[in-house]
Amino acid sequence: MNILPRSAWGAVPPKNPPEPWAPGGPIDLVVHWVGGAGTLNINSHNNCPTRIRAIQSYEMSHGYSDIAYNLVICPHGSVYEARGLAHRGAANGPKTNGTKPSVCLLLNEQDRMTQAMRDRILDLNASVTPGTIYGHREVNTTTCPGDEVFAWVTTHRHAPPLPPTPTPPSEDDMQRLVKCDNGDPMVLITNSIHSRWVQDEAELKDLTALYGPVQTWAPRDFYRPVLVGPAPTTGFAGRPAGWPVR
Repeated sequence: MNILPRSAWGAVPPKNPPEPWAPGGPIDLVVHWVGGAGTLNINSHNNCPTRIRAIQSYEMSHGYSDIAYNLVICPHGSVYEARGLAHRGAANGPKTNGTKPSVCLLLNEQDRMTQAMRDRILDLNASVTPGTIYGHREVNTTTCPGDEVFAWVTTHRHAPPLPPTPTPPSEDDMQRLVKCDNGDPMVLITNSIHSRWVQDEAELKDLTALYGPVQTWAPRDFYRPVLVGPAPTTGFAGRPAGWPVR
């Protein structure tokens, strides 16, 4: 992605050396606007460098060592290096200046966000500043970046990635299941855990719902294997002596 250097807008040198990112940064992208009253009156692309120089001049006259933002996007979709992405910014507020890059849109209150601006924000997030897109008002107490831009941010931001899907257990991690049929009811053997009979009609109904017709063994749950045999002809009153109960 093409990011125009500071020389493209005629930046003056900073008052102090830039500061490095804090541990964990840079990550995410915080969107700002200029936010003054009225319009910036950008009538052509030639006006954009002038407006960026005006921002730097204003901020350096109000206690900043340089322009506060890391990047600037103009209405025509050009992305300019402000402080740049090699150093922390000063626009977000103390909690996130050291970890989250900032990008300023050249918009005042009466200016509309352009499609080129939208495209460049998504391009930056996809290839340069991975993570989540935030509006400035989400990381500090402010109305920045205005309602229009903020509404777009909240519907187009890239959410943090979902945690990875757990890897299914390998065969060696699974319980050993062995079934045998010697004319007696089918038997489930699970490592050293004993088996037992299905004990009532309600349990048979549950097992059938989970595993289909009960004609073979079926585990009741991970720790309580079940011995399932043919349905008794006289209901569920009896079971072999010595077989455990629930």
